[in-house]
Amino acid sequence: ASAILHRHQGEDLDHDDYRFLNTTANQGKKSGWNRRKEDLMPERKGTEKSRLPESRETYLLVDGYNVIHAWQELKELADESMDVARMKLLDTLSSYQGIRKCHIIVVFDAYCVPGRLEEKIRYHNIHVVFTKEAQTADEFIEKFAYDHRKKYDIVVATSDALQQVIIRGAGSALLSARELKEVIDMAHDNARRSYEARQRLRRANLEEVVPFDVKKQIDDLA
Repeated sequence: ASAILHRHQGEDLDHDDYRFLNTTANQGKKSGWNRRKEDLMPERKGTEKSRLPESRETYLLVDGYNVIHAWQELKELADESMDVARMKLLDTLSSYQGIRKCHIIVVFDAYCVPGRLEEKIRYHNIHVVFTKEAQTADEFIEKFAYDHRKKYDIVVATSDALQQVIIRGAGSALLSARELKEVIDMAHDNARRSYEARQRLRRANLEEVVPFDVKKQIDDLA
């Protein structure tokens, strides 16, 4: 089961993976695999007084279930299987992190599960938190935003109106679920355009260095 945490991005997930996530995330049961319960904070690096201050790291906190129910595609998946909807959201955010390079924490409620302990796992290049019993995703996100507001640039993605008011009070930036989707789609579109531009430039450079007779032979073969 540990393969789910280390699977290469883009590799298909089978039904057993979804059942695994459901077992460990929603029902509070322990499994035999070794979880990477990593601290969500990066290691503190030594600094010198003479060095200029570095730009602050950005953390994107996502209210998982709020986004799932706000995105039509995920909502339809959730109607059939919440496990599949969760995995789709995590894959989408993992892909986005590969472009944006910020820290991403996705928080899911587990407050109704008796005896549930808080669980933090690593999914590819993002962090996933399942809250403990009697703690909502809102409460986890609000505490994180308040505790770390002076150290990091924090962006919270949620469409919960009350939580938005509290997050603003903590000085964090906000994205609605709809805005988050727009930001992700734009990032992928820009990445695609950049890739296509590099490919065109590479072909143009290749045409400049290939001798005319060789190019003619290639054209004749085509």
